Amino acid sequence: MNAPPFPTNPSFGQYFGNWVWSGSRWVCTNTNGIRIVVQTFLASAPYMPSPGLISCIAECHGGGGGGGGAIGTAAPGVEGWQTGGGGGGAGGYSRIALASGLVVGGVNVTIGAGGTEGTWVAGVNGGDGGTTSFGAFCVANGGGGGISATPAGGIGGLGGAVGVGDVALPGNPGTSVAGSLNNPGVAGGSIVGGNGGVGFFGGGGTGAIAVEGGSWPRQANAGAPNSGGGGGGGAATDTAYYNQGSPGGSGICVVTEFCWADTIDDGCGCGPTSGQARVAIGGPQGWDND
Repeated sequence: MNAPPFPTNPSFGQYFGNWVWSGSRWVCTNTNGIRIVVQTFLASAPYMPSPGLISCIAECHGGGGGGGGAIGTAAPGVEGWQTGGGGGGAGGYSRIALASGLVVGGVNVTIGAGGTEGTWVAGVNGGDGGTTSFGAFCVANGGGGGISATPAGGIGGLGGAVGVGDVALPGNPGTSVAGSLNNPGVAGGSIVGGNGGVGFFGGGGTGAIAVEGGSWPRQANAGAPNSGGGGGGGAATDTAYYNQGSPGGSGICVVTEFCWADTIDDGCGCGPTSGQARVAIGGPQGWDND
C-alpha cells in the first residue's frame, strides 16, 4: 500500500505520525497513550509544537564567559611575574513546564553565544556569554568573562545570574589565579590559567599552562559548544611572554514534549496490530508493508 512521502534521511527514533525509524525501516507503533518528543536547539530558531502536544518542559542554558588573557613581565636581572588569566563563568540554567495552550503558534528560541576570549592586551578581558531564552517563559543568563591578568593575577568571571523559570539556577564562577614571583634563571617553574566554570551540561574549559624557560605556552581550552561552560584563562611567565584565553561554550535549549500518540493517524494504515513496518523500495517515495 502506498503512503504519504516519508522524511528522507531520518535519524534513529525519529517519528512520522505513528511511525518511528528503527535505523533500517519505519515501524508502525499503532499505540494509544503518550509519546515523548525531544527538540534540541543548538542555534536560534522558532519552536513549533508537535501534533497532539499536551505539555512540554523547556530547559535553557546561557552561554559561558570567555577566559581572560595573561602577560608575563620581568624586571631585568631580578625576577619576573608569572600570571594567569581568570576562567570564564558558566551560564545559568533555567527550566519550566508549560501547558500546550501557552505555546500554540510557536515560541521564539534564542541561543546565547559563548563569550569571546580575553587577550594579553591590558584591559581586554573575556567577553560575557549571551542569554538563552524560550520566549519570555524560560530565560537563562550568560556567564561573566574572566578578567585578564595583571601582575596580581586574573579574576574568574561570575556565573550567570538567576534567570526565569520554575527552576532557575546561577552558573558556576570561573577560577581566579594569584600572581606569583619567579626567578627567571630557574627553568621549570610553571603557572596555570584559571579553569572555566562548569555548566549544567558540563564542558568548562581548562586553563593554559606556561613553563618558565619553555617555549610558547600551551593554549587554554574553550568551553565545550552548547554546554554553557566558561572558557579557560591564559597563562604566561617572563620567558613565555603572553597567551590569550579561550572562548566560552555556547548555550542550548532542550524542549521535551508530551504528546498523544494517536494524534496524526489511527493505525498507520497497516491494520490493528502494532509492530508492522515499511521499508524503502524503488526510491524515497516507494514504500510498502513488510
